[in-house]
Amino acid sequence: MTKLKALIVEDELPSAQFLRELLHTYCPNVQVIGHKNNVSDAIVFIENYKPNLVFLDIELPGKNGFSLLSHYDSLDFMVIFTTAYSQYAIKALRASAIDYLIKPIDIDELKNAVQAALRNVSSFNERIDQYKRNIKASPENKKIIIPISRGFEFLTIQNICYCRADGRYTDFYMDDKTKKIASKSISELEDILTDHHFFKIHRSIIINLDKIEKYSIAKTCTVTMTDGANLPVSNSNRVQFEQILKTI
Repeated sequence: MTKLKALIVEDELPSAQFLRELLHTYCPNVQVIGHKNNVSDAIVFIENYKPNLVFLDIELPGKNGFSLLSHYDSLDFMVIFTTAYSQYAIKALRASAIDYLIKPIDIDELKNAVQAALRNVSSFNERIDQYKRNIKASPENKKIIIPISRGFEFLTIQNICYCRADGRYTDFYMDDKTKKIASKSISELEDILTDHHFFKIHRSIIINLDKIEKYSIAKTCTVTMTDGANLPVSNSNRVQFEQILKTI
């Protein structure tokens, strides 16, 4: 069994103790070797003790958790973020396929995050680097990282024409008429994409509003996309969609 040495970076002592107890009870492959309550002390600890995994609170006194990432050009440890809830932070983490836990921490979500860390250690630095680039990038250069059958794929968001649900998977239809298959449901992706000028026209379809070529009003309304696809607009989404079209 692969054993991970973990550091908890958390300024609330009860939360740190609760996480330590959960890891001891439910994640036997994780050994907690330390706890720090701020970024500066965490950096010193990491340099001295070389943990494999850091559970990192986002809201910390002084510097927030993201500043720890900025301290390193590249990481030789994995990070699982913990947060009481920050919508912006969570969307950025989701887009970069980086694991996070919302407090109070759920046991099953904790076990899943640890297992994901063990499976995906080889691509972690790439995802962290893309996260950093996304924070600074202009809209046309932002990327979403989608899980695929054997790893991850990096897609430029503005090159996505539309997405269509396929059960527990989502098909991404790109500008160049290629199709990418993500092993995530469309509901998990909706929150990320709608922040980038996408709209859900149907329970199973999210479109890039910049890729609309024509909108046809009839008994069944449809949009024609730049790749030639004709997609239905559901009656329940039609009014809001038409209001958005007036602002484009």
